Amino acid sequence: MNFKPYKCYLPNQIGDCVEGLKSVVSLDRIDSEANFDFISHAHTDHIYAVRRSKSTITSDETADLIEAAYGLNSCRVADVPEGTTMLDSGHMLGSKQLCVDSELYGRIVYSGDFQTDAVRSAKPIEITDCDALIIDSTYPRPDVHFKDRAEVESDIIEWVEKYVDEGIVLFKSYAMGKAQELVKILNKGGIKPAVSDRISHINSVYRKHGVELECFPLFDGGECQNGEFYDKNFVAIVESSKFAETAMALHRTYKKLVFTAVATGFAEYFRLGTDMQFGLSDHADFARSMEYIERSGAKRIFTYGKNSELFAHNLKKFGYDAEPFGCKHVSLCQKATA
Repeated sequence: MNFKPYKCYLPNQIGDCVEGLKSVVSLDRIDSEANFDFISHAHTDHIYAVRRSKSTITSDETADLIEAAYGLNSCRVADVPEGTTMLDSGHMLGSKQLCVDSELYGRIVYSGDFQTDAVRSAKPIEITDCDALIIDSTYPRPDVHFKDRAEVESDIIEWVEKYVDEGIVLFKSYAMGKAQELVKILNKGGIKPAVSDRISHINSVYRKHGVELECFPLFDGGECQNGEFYDKNFVAIVESSKFAETAMALHRTYKKLVFTAVATGFAEYFRLGTDMQFGLSDHADFARSMEYIERSGAKRIFTYGKNSELFAHNLKKFGYDAEPFGCKHVSLCQKATA
């Protein structure tokens, strides 16, 4: 298999190493040479190819989320190319990895965004043995450690229960993925949050695919509701773009204190302008990424994404054969010439 920036070549099973290439698949990116475009999940930074692609490889859930959130038809192929399968990645509803099997080249897996901890709103990750692993590099630094997920969930519920007695609790969240995970965590604690129109719209896709979410609409005709449900203090979740205006509107409408929070892995890096922040990530940290590598048995590691150089550099310190994916051509499992 040959690697080029953000694409992989799939071999013809009966061809030879050089002349048997029949399909090119882009990996969460636009590539004019690609016959197929793999869309690992529905977040905006992974759907660049959707507008132009005539043949995407993606899950039913991702296709539905893309249509609901962006009004785009993902033009999925009826059957994935021979020798390829999709595996759950644990990142969000419908998120997948791409696995390529070849007698000539062995097994290659592209992880996409992944999470090794079990989450409440997505299927758990599937890790398969492979010869080469193209792995996401969102958290490339060994010094960033996420707490046990169950502990973070307990922290969220404990904090919410404390401050909802004093006013309104407002979470800033990504509308797709993190918002639904927060709803599930709050539901576990017996709390039904209010959510924005956009989050509510995306929730409908989650429900279609069997994820139960108990919540209420926050807005009515663009204004904060002031109905029976809101006579008491409550918890709300809105997308980041509406966070500041919603916080002010809630205070103005209900004449109550508004306590703000955010739940993201970036809480381990930065101060994020809220009263409280929780290190709840839908990505794996460095240690969990190494756990993934060990469980996969991969002998060659290609780090993918904007932090790929730093991630590869740090993996090498731990003895891995790692290099950034896409910075040059790399040849795997070709016939020896010497």
